[in-house]
Amino acid sequence: MAGGRCWKPLLLALLVAALCCEQVLAFSVSPATTTVSELSQVVLQGMNPPEDATYAFQWLHDGAPLDPDVNPSAASQVLVIETILANEAGTYVLRATATNGNAVVDSSPATVMVNFAPRILQQPP
Repeated sequence: MAGGRCWKPLLLALLVAALCCEQVLAFSVSPATTTVSELSQVVLQGMNPPEDATYAFQWLHDGAPLDPDVNPSAASQVLVIETILANEAGTYVLRATATNGNAVVDSSPATVMVNFAPRILQQPP
């Protein structure tokens, strides 16, 4: 029992240090919800993300990472979709990852809805 008491002040000190010294990361995406016409440009921006240069950014669409080779802005604070298509509607999240791998923080989600013109899927007889 006496040995257990020795650890309590140390554990309390570590907990206080962690709560006082660790940066709490929470941020959002603007706009939180938007409705656009198909083929128009969409811009989503991370608001108040971690400013530390040791963070890398990655945009997710419906939980899947967007490819920076296809859209270089997928790895930045601001996502620009030059010509949005109907299948790109959905939920977008900006992920900030510490380059040392110790922290991963997701933004609040942004919902993008895309209005598209009617399509003729089959010509009438």
